[in-house]
Formats: sequence, C-alpha cells, structure tokens
Amino acid sequence: MAGRSRQRGRSVASKLASILAEFDADRMQLRASDVCRRTGLPFSTVHRLLAELVDHALLEHLPDGTYSTGIKLWQIAAPQPEVSRLRHAALPYMAELHVALRACVRLNVLVGAEGLCVEELCGVHDARTRHRFGIRFALHTTAGGHVLLAFAGPEARRLESSAWHRQLDRIQRTGMAITRNATHISVSVPVFAVAGPPASLEVLATLPADPVRLIAPVRSAGEQMSNVPAAVRL
Repeated sequence: MAGRSRQRGRSVASKLASILAEFDADRMQLRASDVCRRTGLPFSTVHRLLAELVDHALLEHLPDGTYSTGIKLWQIAAPQPEVSRLRHAALPYMAELHVALRACVRLNVLVGAEGLCVEELCGVHDARTRHRFGIRFALHTTAGGHVLLAFAGPEARRLESSAWHRQLDRIQRTGMAITRNATHISVSVPVFAVAGPPASLEVLATLPADPVRLIAPVRSAGEQMSNVPAAVRL
C-alpha cells in the first residue's frame, strides 16, 4: 500500500524522467518490462508514457519490441552548453593525439561520484577500448578516473584509504596518472579549461606501448587545452 501511495504521489514529469534515465550507453535498448522493473512503475503507466515519448520522438519503438532513445532527445542533449564548449575546445587537440599516437583518446568529466566520458576518438582497431562515450564509470577503474578523483577536492576523497590518499597526492604533484591491465596502458592528465574540478584527458594504447612515448604528447595536449579560454562549470 505504501509503495502504491508513493507512486500515486509522483508527478508525471518525475515518472517521465525516471523512464528516460534508464536509457544510457550501457542500456541503449529496453523492453517495457525492463522499464517497469527498473523504475517500479506499474505496467499500464509505463506503457502509456512510453507511447507518449515515442509520439514526441524522444524514444523509438523498434521492430523487435524494444525501445531506444530517439533523435529528438539527442538534438536536445547534444548542444548542452557546458559540455559542448569543453568538447569543442578539446577536439582539435584530441584529434592530433589520436593521429600521432594511433591510440584511443577520451575526455572525461566528474559527475557526482563518477566519471563521464563526454568525447572519444578511437580507430577501427580499438574495439576493446572504444564505445565508452556517454558512459559513466567508477573513478577507480581508469587513469582518467584517478585524475578526476585526485583533483576533486577533500569531500570526494574522504572515504578513501590512506594508501589511496598517497597515490592521489602523487597524481596531484606530478599532474599525471598511469594505469595498465593485461592488454592496455592508460595515461591521463588534468584539463583546467573548466571552472571547478578539472576534466581529464586520457589516452589508451595497446601494449606493448611504451609509456614514455605517450607521456610528453599527452601532457602537452593537456596544457594546451587548459590554456583555451573556454571556461565552463560542470
């Protein structure tokens, strides 16, 4: 009873927002039953609101019965001024890095306690590293996330272990983070072209790439991007 009461008290805008929030780069297609399960909304409500979102081209109803984001939703979100200015300022330098290093290049920003990839340039052979654009990720998982966390301020770092604090302090001092796994190495630097916590520029190269070859170009690109007069607040 209490759950149904809370659902009845929710506004239509709140219900629409909760439905749209379920679609992201990891969940590009969902069935109505998936939306019901994830939002907790009744099926009749979900079915009606999905139909309205399709009518307004915010979602598409695909032949296999699933729903995906519509072109109008992309048109609304793409010009978001803060991220758009940052991306436009960064893209020329990202393109130069991508061509020179033949590696995947990403631009990340801090959103709450997570990172968000707002731009990505990858080649046809980067199948294992591409398609992170628009995806949120845990800050501990990549060098780009380490940079975001290192410069995020004391509140974001207060729950970290003392060992992590030492590592993050080292990233602040050196202005660079490097991580590696079995197949790739990641090098990242902060980009101070934003008002507030910096973004992170990240390059992912396939091993056995030499990190020394990556460090100077990535650091130079980050410094040049930081000098672009395109300050935004995220």
